[in-house]
Amino acid sequence: MQSLRGMSCLSTPPELGKRSSVDVKRTRVRQRRLSVFIGSSREGLETARLLEASLADLAQVHVWTERFPLGDTTIDVLSRELAGHTHAVLVATGDDRTRLRDKWFTTARDNVVFEFGLFMGRLGRGRAFMLADHALKLPSDLSGLTIATFENGGSLKRAIRHIRRALQQDVIDQDVHVIQSLLTIVDPAKICLRSTYAEILRSRYHEIRNEATALRRRGNWSQLLHVKSLLREYFEFAGEYDTGAEFGESYVEALQNLGQRYEAAWSQVKDVGYMNILAGRHEAGRAAIAAVLRRRVWAEQRSPAEVALLLGYANRYLAVSYHRDPSSRDLGRALRLLQVAEKHAAVLSRTSKDWVALSARLLRNRGHIALDEGDTTRALGLYASSLELFLRLEDREHLASTRLAIARALNAEGGDETELGVHLSAAEAAYDLLGSVEGSAKVQVEYARYHLRRAREARTRQERRRHLGDALKATEKAKRAFAHVNGSQFRDDLDELERDLRRQLARTSQDRSAARSRPG
Repeated sequence: MQSLRGMSCLSTPPELGKRSSVDVKRTRVRQRRLSVFIGSSREGLETARLLEASLADLAQVHVWTERFPLGDTTIDVLSRELAGHTHAVLVATGDDRTRLRDKWFTTARDNVVFEFGLFMGRLGRGRAFMLADHALKLPSDLSGLTIATFENGGSLKRAIRHIRRALQQDVIDQDVHVIQSLLTIVDPAKICLRSTYAEILRSRYHEIRNEATALRRRGNWSQLLHVKSLLREYFEFAGEYDTGAEFGESYVEALQNLGQRYEAAWSQVKDVGYMNILAGRHEAGRAAIAAVLRRRVWAEQRSPAEVALLLGYANRYLAVSYHRDPSSRDLGRALRLLQVAEKHAAVLSRTSKDWVALSARLLRNRGHIALDEGDTTRALGLYASSLELFLRLEDREHLASTRLAIARALNAEGGDETELGVHLSAAEAAYDLLGSVEGSAKVQVEYARYHLRRAREARTRQERRRHLGDALKATEKAKRAFAHVNGSQFRDDLDELERDLRRQLARTSQDRSAARSRPG
């Protein structure tokens, strides 16, 4: 079977072992300081100097008179300045009189307006500013832009403070630039594999964690949520559930401080509660979810569908915990919680994606419990219904996990090998494309189970040895993958598998010794 690991869509990912490009980019970001170009006419030079003095503590400031040496053309110098600064401020003073439709207006020097357009086009609207005399007639193309205006000394100070505040925000924003640079080394538009993305994140995790901690300490909540969007599904795909829960607590705090109570409740349920459950810390996970269910201030001014959706997933996660928790496993309670989740799902429109996604998950959870109770036929029926719904959503991740569940059920009952192989191969290919460490490990566990079963059923020693060898290879692959996953419950299956494999190997060894000792 050919693995898709290592293949990319449009280009080949950079070698993870090569650190130079990553380190250079990191160093460039860490050492970067704001650099501001100030342009003006000669008449506006005094205002430009006042602005320079006001911004000197925030950035490296360069007034235009320092940047135009003899022998250089103006456009050549401007080209260099466009590339060499993070921000620009153009001071527009009333230097000219312009006749427009039989009326005379006070206007700025043409080159000042031209340079403002150049810098805005290169740096963006948020990093190019105009400090303009209030009395000026400005081109209509500049309407709608934020322009700091002034009339006299007092309003000039206020206008300069406006620009200073904008620069201060960008100084704060620099804290997240390290994270952005680390997460954009591989262009997600060009690379299919999320595994490459996950490997980069794993190797730079401590730097990202320190930057996020600094943002939390200073209360920069909006940037913390930006970090959340950059990390995407990293913690779940990489199996980093412990650290996912830790980051989740930061997200909850950020959302609460921004007054987003509904979003904070979601984050506590999924990013803290469910991550703890996946990490094997069931009591902590259930406590986080229970706190949301007890105090429902988050439900105020929310539609019945929004409330039902959150409650449906919260009860589903609790059901997963009571099904998986080895110390307090309770299948009856897990089933009751799934019934509660199904009641909340019934509030949703059956044509909505939310209903399809939640219902598909609940069907698969019921299938897991049926399989553990020994009802393989019922489990396969539930899995088939779940798979049909996930196909409607074109949800690659959950299609893979459902196909894996079907393969496990077929394996348990010694079902059709062709069907088993189809589902297992499809799951393996999808997890490889997604870069899901846990999913890839579970596929290898199922391959090992399959070969162990075939070894027990083998009629010849040669056939048994072949299947045991394949089981051993799959087990080693699973072990290497599970080394990156924090959830202890995922290793339980592997431990049981290894014990079974050792028994089978020992039996094969005894059979071989017995055969050699026979006379003739």
